[in-house]
Amino acid sequence: MRRPLAVAALMLALAPLAAPPAARAEDTKGTPPALPEYIDWKPTIGEAAELAKKENKPLFVAINAERVDGGRLEPAAKELRENTYRDPAVVAKSKLFVCALLRPDGTSADYAELRQRFSIDGLVVSPQHIFAHPDGTLIDRREYWPYGTGQAAVDAMLKMMDEALAAFRQRAGAPAGGDAAAKGDPAAQRAEWIRTMIERLKGDDAGTWQSTTKELVKADEKGDCIEPLLTVLVEAKKDGPKQVAILKGLGKPGLELVVPTVVALLEAKDVEVRSAAAVTLEYIGSARSVEPLTKRLPREKDDLAWNNVCRALGRCGAAAPSAREAVRKALVREMNAAKSAKTAAGPLIGLAYFEKDADAARAVEKFAAKEGDRTKRGYALWTLSEIKDPDSAKFVREEILAHETDLRASAYARAVASVIAGTDSDGTSRDSVERGMSFLSGAVGGVGGEARRDREQNEFKPKGEFARPPGFGPGGPGGGPGGAPGGPGMGG
Repeated sequence: MRRPLAVAALMLALAPLAAPPAARAEDTKGTPPALPEYIDWKPTIGEAAELAKKENKPLFVAINAERVDGGRLEPAAKELRENTYRDPAVVAKSKLFVCALLRPDGTSADYAELRQRFSIDGLVVSPQHIFAHPDGTLIDRREYWPYGTGQAAVDAMLKMMDEALAAFRQRAGAPAGGDAAAKGDPAAQRAEWIRTMIERLKGDDAGTWQSTTKELVKADEKGDCIEPLLTVLVEAKKDGPKQVAILKGLGKPGLELVVPTVVALLEAKDVEVRSAAAVTLEYIGSARSVEPLTKRLPREKDDLAWNNVCRALGRCGAAAPSAREAVRKALVREMNAAKSAKTAAGPLIGLAYFEKDADAARAVEKFAAKEGDRTKRGYALWTLSEIKDPDSAKFVREEILAHETDLRASAYARAVASVIAGTDSDGTSRDSVERGMSFLSGAVGGVGGEARRDREQNEFKPKGEFARPPGFGPGGPGGGPGGAPGGPGMGG
């Protein structure tokens, strides 16, 4: 399974090369690494991407920082920079790609391009290698460098490049995703391409599992890619990390074909699989998910998985007219019964999907007015800012602000009222609300967990994906552990 974006100091001391730590590449300082002499690195990701499309070559992006985490030397990146990237075999193979090297002195535009093109949230890890088709579709993304040094590192890099080239060539020879068929029998070539992609799922790299799943989903025609993919998902019942990786790749709005299989995994023994299944159903947004999610709710004992069931139920129920009222009542009941801010977050985020719903707004207002826990109230006010019932602005001003004595909490409530009232012309209030929620999510230790990380968000962005603010330790979508309560616009 992919390791989290921050690594304990003890692990760093024991395995500096085999398990290098996460690095916020943007924040690194010190002397930028010199460009390798031989690989033709393009100066920006944007330029490389355009050239890849023009020349019909796969794109290869290397992220490599000399110093990470405030100035600590990164030995794995040094090995890549000074040896692996300079190996004659690697240099020769690089000519089959268009290559870009993202360094610590890269511009903000470089990082914005990186995040936008490959849906990267949270920290930008260094070292990291990304391969993509000429149209920008991801082939593979590998964070960290656990492949050793010397010839072992060269062999690992060559294998990675060969796998990316194989995926590119197979795709070019199949009518997938709109590509023209190469010479020969298009149907046979397509079938061979699908078999090759399914074979990749038999490996042991979580990044490959997820990128392969995404590629198959994008290329699917009437289930020819998805049906064998679902077979792999079911057969991997003893391999939780593989099931989680595939489930993440299946999170696409409207992907009705996979709903029955994903629904069945709500009952899996592995809590991470159950949690990932719930989030995938949230992304799909199918009305068929409402009943199984409702049945799962009282049986789920893990807080994070339970929160994700609530959030999926809100998304699916709000879009289903026949189920909308029952789902709203269920989430309101769970909101009022929540024992902690962490468990209140699930139903409150689920209710955020009930936009312009006066009944949902009144229920959340009632909860906020009586709630003495400032963190729970903070979540409730955020939910009102998402529902955006016009009368809620008056409620916040008269029932919350009129009685609030904490300056930070007052500033947060004013920002919420501005968002609801539509007076946030420059987006400042919305930014304040999101920043406040980022701190609250970090303070409670996260409200969504690993199941929400590394999800494709080009077609759908879930409610409640609060970016982790600086100084909060590891986090990510839905909040993460670490940090202290409080922050701009929020009470402690």
